[in-house]
Amino acid sequence: MKSQNPDFTNISMIGRAAYAVMCTERYAIANYPEKDWKPLFKWMWQITSEYFDEWYYRFTEILPEYLYEFDNYKDADFDYLSEEDYNYYINF
Repeated sequence: MKSQNPDFTNISMIGRAAYAVMCTERYAIANYPEKDWKPLFKWMWQITSEYFDEWYYRFTEILPEYLYEFDNYKDADFDYLSEEDYNYYINF
């Protein structure tokens, strides 16, 4: 099977980000169908409607290296992550 290498030369940064989220979403659902991915990908799709520099900080808060650094929600100084979202990602 021939590998497809999309040409992103004429694609905007938002389009590239959307393609990355779409690929990640398809991979996650195909390989881990028993997981509820909706909250994570709802979070990730926000990149298409925010400034990249702001979105970066939002996304950093759900990376495991950052998320598991704290013992509980109150010890962390999250700017974007709600306590409900924190509990979802910790238990995911």
